[in-house]
Amino acid sequence: MKTFISIEGLVYDYPARTPEDQPVRAIDGLDLHIREGSFTAVLGMNGSGKSTLAKCLNGLYVAGDGRVLVDGMDTADDANVWKIRSTVGMVFQNPDNQMVSSIVEDDVAFGPENLGVPSEKIRERIDAAMKAAGIFEQRHRKVHLLSGGQKQRTAIAGVLAMQPRCVVFDESTAMLDPQGRAGVMEIIEDLRRTGITTILITHNMEEAVRADRVIVMKEGRIILEGPPAVVFADRRQIEAAGLALPASLTVRDELIKRGIPVPDYILEMDALAEWLVRTAEAGEPDDED
Repeated sequence: MKTFISIEGLVYDYPARTPEDQPVRAIDGLDLHIREGSFTAVLGMNGSGKSTLAKCLNGLYVAGDGRVLVDGMDTADDANVWKIRSTVGMVFQNPDNQMVSSIVEDDVAFGPENLGVPSEKIRERIDAAMKAAGIFEQRHRKVHLLSGGQKQRTAIAGVLAMQPRCVVFDESTAMLDPQGRAGVMEIIEDLRRTGITTILITHNMEEAVRADRVIVMKEGRIILEGPPAVVFADRRQIEAAGLALPASLTVRDELIKRGIPVPDYILEMDALAEWLVRTAEAGEPDDED
């Protein structure tokens, strides 16, 4: 897989609120390369810089120093701005902030219309996007009557209708109930299978274990990165970032302490439950599966 997003020495400061204040540094000399088609989770406490990073990925924020390249395009170049924003779609925490029309399918059509997509192609795009986001059956409903999860699906469909090559989910599950979160994660898994580069900004550890790669941020810097099994094995750095282990790994560790040899590759709660059932049915631990 080729590098799709390349970040080199990124610095971003929020301006001072008053003449007496100092600018607030949110990103402090960050280097990061994201491969095309990958699923990356970015973790960190509030104030770690993870959401600021998200907004730098499609040019909503422009680097004060360093640079961000999206498929070779510099986000600081005004000539690239529309191309970059149609290449990297953003789904934010509060879906209400992304709603622009009162009817679901009209809202989903807004993006393609503004991109100048021919009218005969828009119907095809929005139907495909609504089906992919699981909101097609609600296409004629008024947006204000939708549940939180349905609103987020509508926001995701609006992004997908623009046919981006990358989708950034910025705390997109934070305001949802468990069913809504599960629905968004299913969509992310579908995007992953179709080869769309996916970046999930989150503080939910159970979501992060499903990624190909986990980035842990603290004070605007990356302090830990790698596959989930490697990252979550570094308990010291996870604690230093103010984070807790995923519940699934806490349970796995307790089982290991009690003499049940749960394999290291098991990271998700569902996978752990399935392994325990297979082990119980076999009558003895099976650490080779």
